[in-house]
Amino acid sequence: MGNSTTEGFRDKNGDPEQLCKDFLEFYGKNLSKLLSVDNYAFHRHLFNLSVHGLGILNYQNEYISGERHFLQAVLGLSESPVVLDVGANVGKYSRLVKKCKPNAAVYAFEPHPESYATLSASAAEMDFEAFNLGMSDAEGALPIFDYADAHGSSHATLYKDVIEKNFGKPSASRQVRLTTLDSFLAEKRLEYATLLKIDTEGHELQVLRGAKESISAGRFGVVQIEFNEMNVYSSTFFKDIIDIFPGHYFFRLLPDGLAHLGDYRPLTHELFAFQNVAILPKGSPLLGKIKIAS
Repeated sequence: MGNSTTEGFRDKNGDPEQLCKDFLEFYGKNLSKLLSVDNYAFHRHLFNLSVHGLGILNYQNEYISGERHFLQAVLGLSESPVVLDVGANVGKYSRLVKKCKPNAAVYAFEPHPESYATLSASAAEMDFEAFNLGMSDAEGALPIFDYADAHGSSHATLYKDVIEKNFGKPSASRQVRLTTLDSFLAEKRLEYATLLKIDTEGHELQVLRGAKESISAGRFGVVQIEFNEMNVYSSTFFKDIIDIFPGHYFFRLLPDGLAHLGDYRPLTHELFAFQNVAILPKGSPLLGKIKIAS
């Protein structure tokens, strides 16, 4: 963008809030110039930078994603927290839970047999329970798809198009066993889980539908899900997930807290790219223990 459009816009004191106010004032006064084709590249770069600040595409590590900070806050709510890790893959998240809270009881679920083998070894090392099971909205068996040359990747999914269309790679499949969270909690007589984490490569909505009784009964203190481009191939909108949780707030994780999503708007909510979403009941004690942007 040329200097002519930015004349008069200066960061005089380095204060981020004042900088934002100055920018918005400048933008309003120069709207017709700024919307020129000549400035399209500027807006594209501004958008790409902004999505990170909104909690999107921050997958680089557990600090940038906000997961470590979030877990420390959530696990601090209980002396003996219970965590359900649905879509555990090889156990990275479960291991992080145990590092943050060694006495946490963790139940980790992974349907892919090769990923489960690594998960099982991690469970033995870190003292948590692993199950060669997937979660869905009904008990049964379905094919899971992965890269044809992989041996249990983090993208293994129940949706073939994730591998073949989203990633443009040939796929291979195998049958895996599925159950529901409602059934599992009843079988194990688990009355409450401090945290339910779901990362199932597009299958999150079906997992939540299989936990409807538990959600209605308030058996999950906090829910964390990953929402991304895989949800395009499962035809899952963010609104579908919101509808399962009346009386809850929705947030995106930031490195040092949460960003409140507010009332549903397709423009702000239906962004199909990597993001960790926290779902909290309106009376959650976590609301007073973690920094929140709105």
